[in-house]
Amino acid sequence: MEDTEMTREELIERLTDIEWDDFEVKEAREKMPDNVWETVSAFSNMSGGWIVFGVRQKGKHFFIEGVENGEKTESDFLNTLRNGQKFNFKIYPKGVKYSIDGHLVLAFHIPSSPFKPIYFGNPINTFIRSGSADRRANEMEIAALQRDQAFGTKSEQAISGTSIADLDRDSLSTYRNYLQGFNATFIYNDLDDAAFCEKLRVTLNGNLTYAGLLMFGQRDIVQKYCPTFWVDLIEIPGNSYAEADKRYTFRMPEQANVWESYRAIIQLKFFRYANLSENAGYGIDKMIRWEQLTGQEVKFETDIYSGTVTYIRPNKNSVTNSVTNSVTNSVTNSVTNSVTNSVTGVNYEKVKSVLGILAERRATRKEILAFIGVSYHTTNIRKYINPLIAAGLIKEPDDNKTNNPHTVLMITATGINYLNGNK
Repeated sequence: MEDTEMTREELIERLTDIEWDDFEVKEAREKMPDNVWETVSAFSNMSGGWIVFGVRQKGKHFFIEGVENGEKTESDFLNTLRNGQKFNFKIYPKGVKYSIDGHLVLAFHIPSSPFKPIYFGNPINTFIRSGSADRRANEMEIAALQRDQAFGTKSEQAISGTSIADLDRDSLSTYRNYLQGFNATFIYNDLDDAAFCEKLRVTLNGNLTYAGLLMFGQRDIVQKYCPTFWVDLIEIPGNSYAEADKRYTFRMPEQANVWESYRAIIQLKFFRYANLSENAGYGIDKMIRWEQLTGQEVKFETDIYSGTVTYIRPNKNSVTNSVTNSVTNSVTNSVTNSVTNSVTGVNYEKVKSVLGILAERRATRKEILAFIGVSYHTTNIRKYINPLIAAGLIKEPDDNKTNNPHTVLMITATGINYLNGNK
């Protein structure tokens, strides 16, 4: 979903936050930087984004220096993208000029292309967006882009005759609540529903897009325009249908839309803004159980076309010892004594809330504090998070012990037992 409008105030606000995957600044004081074409390729191949000329970045800080010859820079940039010689397909960006503190700043919105992959020179120069940086796509990712092109851009199309009134209000409301909890600084959180939906392209000029309809639409409206819509999830007790003793042990009831399907299984998300994608569809309870029984961390690897979950196979002795000794003795004694003492003075409900979210997904200290409704401050980290680490309820992943506030935290086996009431 692309945001093709940006006011001067929104531009300034974005310059206070570097964690954007659809926003890139370039100095371009006297000429365009060579790496701008990598960003054009990346935005075209993903969900689009803004390239801003006249801003210098140093670390986490931005300095507005302006563009000296704005007319020539704008003309050269637009002509290069539109003449079909630099890139394999023509690109038609939208340009906007801003005057900030007496400096000329140029911003160009690069749309998501329906003709993926977009590259310059030759296919090796195909780039995608990885966080807030550009990255050269590998062969599998290029193949995924080609597959996406075959499906077209139907999700971005508006449906004539529909409106925001056709959305399930409860679905939209609960999604916005998730944003407040997991991404409290999101730039559109304070907008009313109509403006919010326009910015996220749930609606386009008042009409629902197919993406917005499938995400939040009322059941009857979804079935009217997408009669084959169905999200299915079943749990099979075995490695295959053939090996299973039962056909299945659980099947998710039919849901009205994609967001309601997430709410039903708590393993999906409305993708990058709610910050829940790391765990989508993986069966977190079983992974935590594996870690609890074996002491081996479950490892996740994801990219734009697939996700891989790796279970480390322990030796026989470690499983036996973990089950008979660690679970029996450590949980009984350590949880009863050490945990109770270490978290004394911390609000019990806050502790449960922290453990509850980490039982679903890994999260940073900032995300945890936002979820429990307190500000991101050193005092609150010491009050609500550090005691849980000291008690062994939560920890940083074994391969990433940096004590960095941006590092994710995970729940431990001890934390699971505490959460389940075995204090």
